[in-house]
Amino acid sequence: MTDVQKIFLDKFSKKLMPFLNANQSYIEALAINGHTSSEWGTTNFTNRYLKNAKLSMNRSYSTLSYIFLKQNRATQTWLTKILVGSGFSYSKKIIVEDEEDRDKSRRVTFKIAVKNEKQ
Repeated sequence: MTDVQKIFLDKFSKKLMPFLNANQSYIEALAINGHTSSEWGTTNFTNRYLKNAKLSMNRSYSTLSYIFLKQNRATQTWLTKILVGSGFSYSKKIIVEDEEDRDKSRRVTFKIAVKNEKQ
């Protein structure tokens, strides 16, 4: 993770965590998803997918752990109940004008899932 990414995550977390804390009763999960572009040198299809799957999971874990470690114990305890990390490899590429935007495909996304009203 670059210094620029850490600075962004620090700023983002300062807004995200108070929001999550204020809305704990509504939050089912916070998913941090890693994504990659579809490229990986000249390797075959199977290896390209598997290497990108690992890279996307590592990308997710790096972000998840960075945010998690910045929290106090009480927040960490609550996060263990809602925090989910996953890697999508290149299954959700960013396509612009019928071509993959490789830079934009390499990303981490956050998804807040709210509880079902019946719970």
